[in-house]
This record gives sequence, structure tokens and C-alpha cells, in this order.
Amino acid sequence: MKTKSTIKKIAQIAIVMLFSASVAVAQSTSTPEIKINKIPPLGQEGNAEGQVVWSKLTPEKTEQYAVIAMVHATWPGGGGYYVKPYNHHYLNQIEPDGSFSIEITTGPNDDYQVKDVTFYFVKRAGFKLDLKNVNPTMMDNKYLAKKWSSRK
Repeated sequence: MKTKSTIKKIAQIAIVMLFSASVAVAQSTSTPEIKINKIPPLGQEGNAEGQVVWSKLTPEKTEQYAVIAMVHATWPGGGGYYVKPYNHHYLNQIEPDGSFSIEITTGPNDDYQVKDVTFYFVKRAGFKLDLKNVNPTMMDNKYLAKKWSSRK
């Protein structure tokens, strides 16, 4: 027969376990995260590949969201920002598993060079960019971003 103190200890352990489980669930669902799995080497064309990790991003909801790649490049006498793959198709599809692939060029590794790429996770509805003046200030803080830099 179990004593009252044994039952009390079991109840305390169960409460701690339930609290720990609820904290873990809250942490995994709190905010989306962008993971970059692949970037073409400097000077090459290819696909940037990554994944949006967010428990609220179900396969049914992926078409409501997109990933934007904003490239910062330099060239002699100038430089600037542009979106990939190109202006009118910058809202890149997210697959049902959260993965995405964006055609991008990272080079060459000379005066014409990509300095960094920032990936943004956005909701598609009503989202538009001023394509004549693309720059990071266009992106409100409500959009999640992950930056890749060519600088070591």
C-alpha cells in the first residue's frame, strides 16, 4: 500500500513532467524559423535551399506564405538590392514540408559580387514590393529574416 507521501511525490513528479512538456510545445510553436541548407558557391549559379520550421505551418497552409530572397550586390560605380529569381516572381513557393528552393547567383568573386542575401518569410495576402526601389527598409520587422553573407 502506498503512503500519502509516496502519492504526493508521484503527483509532484507528474506536475513537473506536464509543465516541462507544455513549455517544450510552447517553445516549438512560438515563432517561425528559416534554416538555410545550401547556397551556391561564390561565382556560381544554383539554388539556395532551405526550410521554414514552424509548427503552425501545416501542408494546407503553405500556399498562404512565401519566402523572398533579397540580394545585396556590388559592382563598379554602384550596387544595390534586388529580389530573386526576378522581379515579378519574387514570392517563392514553400513546399508542404516547409522546404523552398530559389534560383540565385552568388558571384563572381570580384568587383561584381553578392555581399549578402536575406531570406524573408512572409504572408502572401496583400504583399507587394516597390520593385523600382528594392531595399531592406521596405521589410517591416514583422517579417522573419535569415541572412547569409559572403564575408568571412
